[in-house]
Amino acid sequence: MKKFYHMTATAEFAWDDCIEESQLEQFLRINAPSLLVSYIRAQMAYNTAQAGFPAFHMPFIDFSKDLK
Repeated sequence: MKKFYHMTATAEFAWDDCIEESQLEQFLRINAPSLLVSYIRAQMAYNTAQAGFPAFHMPFIDFSKDLK
């Protein structure tokens, strides 16, 4: 039986006007989701283990694939 887990994370990011548009695009499409997933990964493993299930370890995601 396949198990499905769902977790949502949100964050508010702020930046200076000195960031170029290309850097901002990369930040919002690659760096920001990578940062959020790193928090979700740890929380998901902890929550599943504390609920009496085997700890669920999320695989790593390459967010840069979409930009290639």
